[in-house]
Amino acid sequence: MTQPESCGFVPTIITSGTRDLLQSDAVRLHRVLLDAGVPADLRVFEGMWHAFTGVPGIPEGERAMAEVFGFLDRHL
Repeated sequence: MTQPESCGFVPTIITSGTRDLLQSDAVRLHRVLLDAGVPADLRVFEGMWHAFTGVPGIPEGERAMAEVFGFLDRHL
């Protein structure tokens, strides 16, 4: 499958966990974005499940959100 040179996507950060049922989808999305020339970061957190960032007080969730905010600071 041929990828377009530029798909018009903005820089993207994807977070997942090693226990996230959608981790393989996150990895594939990251690869497609990179192949399309989109600046994309993938962060995978050990032992975390889908949507772990929405649970208050989890250190990994707080770290993930700090990384997201740092990514936004760099790209906005």
